[in-house]
Amino acid sequence: MLPTVLQRLVMLVAITFCGLILIWGGSPALPEGGWSGISVMDAQGGILAASLALTVCALPALLAALGISMWACVATGAFTLAASLGVFAWYGGPIDGLLFRANPLKQVFIDLAIETLGWIFLWSVMMLLAGILHNAVRKPTARPHGSVGGTLSAGAICAVVGAVTANLLAKSTDPGQVVGALTLGFMLGGMVARSSVPSTRPWGLILSPLVVALGTYLAVWMSFTSDIMLERSWFEGRLTGLALMLPIYYASAGVAGAAMGFGLGRKVRT
Repeated sequence: MLPTVLQRLVMLVAITFCGLILIWGGSPALPEGGWSGISVMDAQGGILAASLALTVCALPALLAALGISMWACVATGAFTLAASLGVFAWYGGPIDGLLFRANPLKQVFIDLAIETLGWIFLWSVMMLLAGILHNAVRKPTARPHGSVGGTLSAGAICAVVGAVTANLLAKSTDPGQVVGALTLGFMLGGMVARSSVPSTRPWGLILSPLVVALGTYLAVWMSFTSDIMLERSWFEGRLTGLALMLPIYYASAGVAGAAMGFGLGRKVRT
């Protein structure tokens, strides 16, 4: 196992390098009209081209995350991948442009929900591969990994605490606000969940931000019977917080926060 200082140095280099690769090669995922954050549903290259570009450019980050998962832990690998995505997400910007161009506006939230399902699938694959590689290299010991119920309970706690905290902290759609709110919110959620539920599996915590995102988009879509009502709520400033965060922010800053919370909660528990 590598020394802690060397581990952190490797992670920092991986995050910076992989983030720059995403910025360099991820142009098909940028929005058509500019002035908007990154969403494959609003990409200038189309959904397929944007998805392919993101997948290819994220491969170095994924490989780095899987490698780190082998000699550290799965949550540390997840943090590395999420932070790399976060560099690209911040480069993309806020959701505003997407909402201003949308017609009809309600459809945007269904599109974002569909995109979130894609992120949930990709993160599930990453966690599965990371777990397999970690166990293959580190050899599972007698230490319990926790029950499925415990994993789900930890995820639920992280989702509730993270969502409430992030929603309170986010005062605008500025990328700094969004990243800070999601990171701090789900870090707190992860700490509370990990220190209160005896489960060493990070699955529930890592996926909890994306579950919150999916629920938020669907709730917005179902809460308004017409585009006019939704537009009025948005222009009057009543549609705020979690509803105005793009899926890539949940998949990066939210997941990174939950991964940090998992590690901090483990220290609190011990």
